[in-house]
Amino acid sequence: MHLDRSIQNARRARGQLIDWSLAVSWAKDIELSERGFLLTGDEAYLEPLTKAEKLLPERWDLLRKAAGDDAAGVARIDRAEALSDVVEK
Repeated sequence: MHLDRSIQNARRARGQLIDWSLAVSWAKDIELSERGFLLTGDEAYLEPLTKAEKLLPERWDLLRKAAGDDAAGVARIDRAEALSDVVEK
């Protein structure tokens, strides 16, 4: 029973790590896309930005759901989302 709970916790932690990795990656995509477009004027650079802007809000929601009642975890997610919003704008 204890081993089953440990396995579930490890899987949940792995899922959260993947969600964080994707969120950070997409936030970087937003910044790099904007930079590429501003430097070149080539709208092809905006494709990753468009994708990230669509997917990122869902990822923040998944992270909040996974954090549950962990107030510190939710606060970290909120700060990361706010920073990504600054990058988007």
